[in-house]
Amino acid sequence: MPDEYPRVASLTYRIVSDETHDYAKEAAFDGAIRAFDVRLRHRQAVFTPLVHFGTEEAARAALEPQLRAWELDAVLTHGAGTMGFKFLSAHVQKNPPRPGIIEAIGVASMSLAGMRATLTVTHNTHPAPPQAFAVDECVETLGELFLLARGTPLTLLYVSYSMTTCLEHYLGSLTEAAAWLGISNSVLHKINELANSRGVGAEVRKFDARVQRLPLSRAERDWLLRVLELIVRRAGAATAGVSVGEQITLATNPSPDQ
Repeated sequence: MPDEYPRVASLTYRIVSDETHDYAKEAAFDGAIRAFDVRLRHRQAVFTPLVHFGTEEAARAALEPQLRAWELDAVLTHGAGTMGFKFLSAHVQKNPPRPGIIEAIGVASMSLAGMRATLTVTHNTHPAPPQAFAVDECVETLGELFLLARGTPLTLLYVSYSMTTCLEHYLGSLTEAAAWLGISNSVLHKINELANSRGVGAEVRKFDARVQRLPLSRAERDWLLRVLELIVRRAGAATAGVSVGEQITLATNPSPDQ
């Protein structure tokens, strides 16, 4: 890295999770993501720039979209509350260190204590950063919607329709979204069909006296959750600029009512 000053020497974050996930004291990860070396130790994450950033704001702007993708990928793979990054501090070198002086990088730390009556999964290693998954506003919204549906089953029909309209909003049309995701138009329209015709009581997305509603079956619920997750994962891959994989159609992923 060029010797330009001021420069950001490191960014430090706390690794957070909910009460169902913990990290072993010896949990560690060393690696790299775009423009940063990565060092994770237990609940501490230190990111060292590989290129020059003159301000904390510039460094965080480059790093934090990658952290959002890492968080979403970890939650999709390991469950809600697995891993998040909370900013603690930036070490900014204003001038070159004086000859013979070794400048120590201060690291903030914190500990949490309390009683928990929840089964906790302890991870011996940290989830690795995704190599082919990126987020923007669209992907983050799709991810939040899917996680809402996965965690709160009553919202599935609402979320299903919201996700297709989210795609229309950001991509322009379902046809454009289908091409971007490698998911056929027929699959996206099937999501809307189920969202508008299934469910009873509070699960109903839209009441219409002309529609004879049926309860959402277990098989239909599983199909919707599977396809909605595929939408999030493929949106992340497309945003990262990598192949989304083979075309998904109703022939390759038939809905239960076919």
